[in-house]
Amino acid sequence: MIKLIEVTKTYSRPEPALNNVSFHLERGQFCFLTGHSGSGKSTALRLAHMVERPSTGEVRVSGFSSARTSRREVWKLRRRVGFVFQDFRLLPGRTALENVAFALEVTGTARKDIAPRAQRLLGQVGLAAKASAAVRELSGGEQQRVAIARALASEPLLLLADEPTGNLDDRATRGIMKLFWEVNALGMAVLMATHDLELVRQYPKARVLELDQGRLVYDSADSTGTGEGSGG
Repeated sequence: MIKLIEVTKTYSRPEPALNNVSFHLERGQFCFLTGHSGSGKSTALRLAHMVERPSTGEVRVSGFSSARTSRREVWKLRRRVGFVFQDFRLLPGRTALENVAFALEVTGTARKDIAPRAQRLLGQVGLAAKASAAVRELSGGEQQRVAIARALASEPLLLLADEPTGNLDDRATRGIMKLFWEVNALGMAVLMATHDLELVRQYPKARVLELDQGRLVYDSADSTGTGEGSGG
């Protein structure tokens, strides 16, 4: 599903954001990507989404390779990979339904199917009753649920999440994590970056990868023999 092969990513500063990182995330796994701020978590997710390319090494995601996939072909990868951000990145002047509908339009859904599919997706994340609410009227947890519904619009095989609970209170965090485990139980792989180690400890069945100063320093699959995520 995701494979990083001796990946290094450098920017303008002397130290690389990622330094010779290799790991393989299997289909259907739930994996936390942990580490302090600046450890390389967001860089790893951007590489997995092919927003950026490695300086050296190779990234393979759902049959696409950073070495062979042209920038004009990246949209095909995005059909298979959903992305959830810490700051939601919703369209502020639109309703919850319109935000999800926009994602369906972009993925080429037939016009007659957009509204009912958007409504079903909002129902999947527990927001059917808030479909007509403006985004600005929703709580942070509700906005993140809309963002998850939008990420699921293309029925991806993989969901990437960059600190998705970082701006949420404990109750909203529990709700968002429940959603992630539900989609994972349906067979979707989840790679979630977080610096919240207490949150990670609450889900012992998840695989854990830890980055430190751009290096992969821990992989729970190596120490337990399994990284399969099947519930929480």
